[in-house]
Amino acid sequence: MKIVFGLYEPDPGSAECGVYLNGRKSKIRNPQDAMNLGIGMVQQHFALVENLTALDNIILGQEPMKRFNVIDRAFAKNKLQGLVSESLKVPLEANVEDLQVGVHQRVELLKLLYRDSEILILDEPTAVLTPQEIDDLFSFLRDLRKEGKTVLIITHKLDELLALCDDVTVLRQGSVKAQLSRDQLTKEALVKAMTGRSIEKFIKPTFQPGAEALVIQNLTTSAGTEERLKEVCLSVRQGETVGIAGVEGNGQSTLVECLLGLTSYIGHIQFNGQPYPHKTKEIREVLNVGYVSEDRQTQSLWLSGTLEENCAIGFGNRLARYGVLSKSTLHHHAEEMLKGFDVKYDHLEQKISELSGGNQQKLVVARELKGRDPRFLLCCHPTRGVDVGAIELIHQRLVEFQKNQGAVLLISSELEELLSLSDRLLVMYQGRIVLEQTRENFDLKSIGSAMLGGQP
Repeated sequence: MKIVFGLYEPDPGSAECGVYLNGRKSKIRNPQDAMNLGIGMVQQHFALVENLTALDNIILGQEPMKRFNVIDRAFAKNKLQGLVSESLKVPLEANVEDLQVGVHQRVELLKLLYRDSEILILDEPTAVLTPQEIDDLFSFLRDLRKEGKTVLIITHKLDELLALCDDVTVLRQGSVKAQLSRDQLTKEALVKAMTGRSIEKFIKPTFQPGAEALVIQNLTTSAGTEERLKEVCLSVRQGETVGIAGVEGNGQSTLVECLLGLTSYIGHIQFNGQPYPHKTKEIREVLNVGYVSEDRQTQSLWLSGTLEENCAIGFGNRLARYGVLSKSTLHHHAEEMLKGFDVKYDHLEQKISELSGGNQQKLVVARELKGRDPRFLLCCHPTRGVDVGAIELIHQRLVEFQKNQGAVLLISSELEELLSLSDRLLVMYQGRIVLEQTRENFDLKSIGSAMLGGQP
């Protein structure tokens, strides 16, 4: 899709290779070429300027001008009024940084419609949405289809493909493995095409939890802190997975920053009965806390580094001899760490940026679970943007960690993932824990309502 949108330039192929629009071969050298041809794209990582208003983000690069080189925002608003449906309402005068992440996506969609895009490419469009927001998005996309627009969705979520798509093309390792029409779409056919094998339905075994590993009491952050926390209380026991659900931007990131020593707070955190340190180095090295970050590319990986260099992040003191990291040590460490995690690569000196998102994520999980061998794992969105095969493996490794009396605090935007892995589930809304349910009492309706601020 990045080739179609002009972000990547394809290698030369045969004369007939290329992108065809309405039967004619089109030359797309950059995103501007694509937009001129009516192609628009919403990337998985949104491309918004946070200190600008929603309106200014929508018209950025195509601002209507009036006399004296002044932006005609009134004209832009009038044009948008004809484009905005009930499911796509956006506070145009609000700064993007003050809007919830689900609204960010609406801004991105309005950017495409404002530019009169006829072909809309959406990369993992539901990764940050609540169930209600997903329903609204799908309703909107069906309306676009009725208007004659073409929608291309990149997703690993099989239920979404079955609910929305007329045709599905499956890519695996750079090749087309299947092209399925509506009457051919089944979960079994999709899984086999995506992974090359069948995958059994995941059923998590029940474990007997031990003593409390992590205890948080009345955790509160200052009013100036983004996503302020308000008297958060929770605990995680050894051999237990506690999940946190919620629309992104409701305090989950601040909670993670507190547990990593990156944000000051009022309240108490205890780990194995002892006071929790306030320094990241002590938390990571002395307590040996594992951390799978919410964004692997900006928080967990050195993208210009090699696989073996990325495997060594956080282990320099342990691997170095007299302050020097030898090539052979790096190589051996990476080989041992990646065993059993099915990371596909050409060689260990390959750039990590050349790996798929799923293989990058498996490396991060391997580094935190196998390399660090922690007793507590802070795990954020562990399967964001990865395929069903990688999801299966990562879930298995998390369950194995819990089985060995590891404690897991799991934060995810994927309700299905939280329901599959959690022994207890908490819902965060505006910095507070507003709902707690145990595995035997999970209720999707009340969880979804609590996520949106309603009564459970």
